[in-house]
Amino acid sequence: MEETGGEFLMMKHEDVHRLLYTLAIVAGAKIQFGATVTSVTPGDPKPSVTLATGETLMADVIIGADGSTSMVRRMVLEREDDAEPGGFTVFGGSVSADEMKKYLELEKWATSEEHAQKEFALQLYWPDEDSGTTKNDKESWYEVVSVDTVNFDSCNPKSVKFPLIGECSLE
Repeated sequence: MEETGGEFLMMKHEDVHRLLYTLAIVAGAKIQFGATVTSVTPGDPKPSVTLATGETLMADVIIGADGSTSMVRRMVLEREDDAEPGGFTVFGGSVSADEMKKYLELEKWATSEEHAQKEFALQLYWPDEDSGTTKNDKESWYEVVSVDTVNFDSCNPKSVKFPLIGECSLE
């Protein structure tokens, strides 16, 4: 990132939404929630989307953030996407530094000058078969999966009890 002149920043998903929403409104964008997009058309000079209501909206930019079954991805690739699931469920969350300080193995990250923060983001890539999810579950940023349904048997025996998720290795 340093070579490109950029910065690396970790944020909660909802904070990214809030930031993009605010920046878009300030730039003059109109936001329409709850609209179902049925098609995306590249444009000359502007792209457009067609809504389930039949309304067509033109835009300067269309951001396709509609997941693995993305219609925008199909349009960009100009073919059906042949991506295969990776076999992992990604769990995300955050843990407060105060909660981490309760655990000797985690305290060093919560108190070091390099990492000292009020809250830490957490992402776990867990094998689908042990994740407590099923093949019929839909992709979602907001689906809550109970810790009780996740199989932790594959964790390192030198594991630590991590707040909110149970025991797992941080090595």
